[in-house]
Amino acid sequence: MLRFTDALGDIHHAFNSATRRRHAGNMPTDIVQEDDRYTLRFDLPGVDADDVDVTVAQDLLTVTVFRTDDAAEDGSWLVRERPVGTYRRRVRLGGRLDTSDVTADYHNGVLTVTFPIREDAGRRNVAIAVGSPSREAITVEAAS
Repeated sequence: MLRFTDALGDIHHAFNSATRRRHAGNMPTDIVQEDDRYTLRFDLPGVDADDVDVTVAQDLLTVTVFRTDDAAEDGSWLVRERPVGTYRRRVRLGGRLDTSDVTADYHNGVLTVTFPIREDAGRRNVAIAVGSPSREAITVEAAS
């Protein structure tokens, strides 16, 4: 059997093999701001809904996914790029979002997480006090 080698192909394969673990948990994500909400969509093809966990803690959204290992039964892997095991994606949330009213939906391998924008998060004017007496934060007593 003759094997024709392609130097760039071999380098590409070596590079992909070396970086596969680093990028194994990649979760392509779209984030859209609509009038009254932010919507985040995570692509999770081939993952069961029971293997997806969504948590919100303070200003951090964490999506954790577990994908089982599909063993090659009677053959050997030629290319293996789909992530297996547990991986996660974290998104820092701004103060404009109402994290107490978050919703999540999973359909056809797409996780959709929606945060409403807080009603009080808009721009507001701040009153400026004019001529108010100055108060010192520290009182210094003179030594006698």
